[in-house]
Amino acid sequence: MNLLHLADLHLGKRVNGFDLLPDQRYILEQVLDLCTAHNVQAVALAGDIYDTALPPAAAVLLLDWFLTELAHRNIPVLAIAGNHDSAERLDYAAGLLSNQQVYLAGQFTSAPRRVILQDEFGELTFDLLPFVRPATVRHCLPDADIRDEDSAIAAALEQARKGRMHILGKLTECIAEPREDYKPCVPRIVQIVIPQDMIGPVIGPGGKVIQDIQKTTNTTITITEVDNKGIVDIFGIDKEALDGALARIKAIVAIPEVGETYHGKVRSIVAFGAFVEIMPGKDALLHISEIDYKRFETMEETGLKEGDEIDVKLIGVDPKTNKLKLSRKALLPKPEGYVERERRPRPERGERGERRDRGERRERHEHKEE
Repeated sequence: MNLLHLADLHLGKRVNGFDLLPDQRYILEQVLDLCTAHNVQAVALAGDIYDTALPPAAAVLLLDWFLTELAHRNIPVLAIAGNHDSAERLDYAAGLLSNQQVYLAGQFTSAPRRVILQDEFGELTFDLLPFVRPATVRHCLPDADIRDEDSAIAAALEQARKGRMHILGKLTECIAEPREDYKPCVPRIVQIVIPQDMIGPVIGPGGKVIQDIQKTTNTTITITEVDNKGIVDIFGIDKEALDGALARIKAIVAIPEVGETYHGKVRSIVAFGAFVEIMPGKDALLHISEIDYKRFETMEETGLKEGDEIDVKLIGVDPKTNKLKLSRKALLPKPEGYVERERRPRPERGERGERRDRGERRERHEHKEE
């Protein structure tokens, strides 16, 4: 976190009768410019904000202007009272100001004020301990051994630590460690990234696919294209709804892998086999020779028909056409004594022998007729 640390502003200070407020305003304007230039994420005002316990009205207005400018920039402020400040006056409207991320700690009340901010790396905890005198700490912590200012500050910080550990102990009694997942009925959101060329298939023609997913799973889905990628956000009212939508989308964008087994549906029957849908919109050929270890002459003998659901294994992809090749036989136990038929390689065109001369063929034909 980019934290800008300021201290001892002493707003309203006069030197040899000269008012320093114009110079102090100029300095605070430079501070605001630094916040913008260096992307400051929080400002700490570490004591002596005013020069006296009863600051002039112009000094109060100057602080009000400075805090308002920081709030407009959405920069949190962490401020503590110093020995020149009136702790009670600085605490005025502290609760209201905290809604604008202006956190003030004027009076000490047995423990430092804890403020938790967050940046891109996570949470940061700040304990705001204002200027305290040993007598004040003794009054709040009568059992503490307080001899001087150092022991007073140590006692105040130790009290904050004990309070934190007490709260953590109570939390641990209820739940010793974080749950692996929310309860099934908890609404949730998940984000996935898909390839740019898969945005269209997920949306479908006229939004038909994505609308059907949302309707059947009771979810809300948004897709945004960023840096040539599709950012998909899925909002579900419970785990079942979100998981259903997520499975549908993953099935659309999934790429079939050779060696994997798929549960598909027979879409059509042809003379040489069947086309099986193994993923939404992805059909593959199950050749008649890969249906069973038995030899079938016709598809009628296999017993397969359109609409049947079967398990198949992806055994290859044609390098030229990218067509998928399936096998049901590969998932069946091999019959005892079964011997795989050796496939003879197809000869190249140059190896098929020379074609006979047309005249020779004609002579043979005439001889046969005689």
